[in-house]
Amino acid sequence: MQQVAENLILQQFQQLRQELQGYNNKLVELEAERRDHELVISTIEPLEAKRKCYRLVGGVLVERTVGEVLPALKSNLINVRWLCKHRALESAQDSRRYR
Repeated sequence: MQQVAENLILQQFQQLRQELQGYNNKLVELEAERRDHELVISTIEPLEAKRKCYRLVGGVLVERTVGEVLPALKSNLINVRWLCKHRALESAQDSRRYR
């Protein structure tokens, strides 16, 4: 009976560790997205607002102007930064809790 309880606890622990690893992988993905947004913003910011640029939206490449894309990118960057910050804090708390 005690062996069954120990196995159950071990399974739950392993499941939590896998969940934590998934969250950490998502954090790495968000950090890469943040860097990409920052690079694109720094590249197109000096350009004229009327200049043509392309943006990938839902897997489709659409033609827009820098003036249309730049505000959306900046807004997305703010959201991604917020997600990265909060996900990092949650990840740190979770890792301390499940070690």
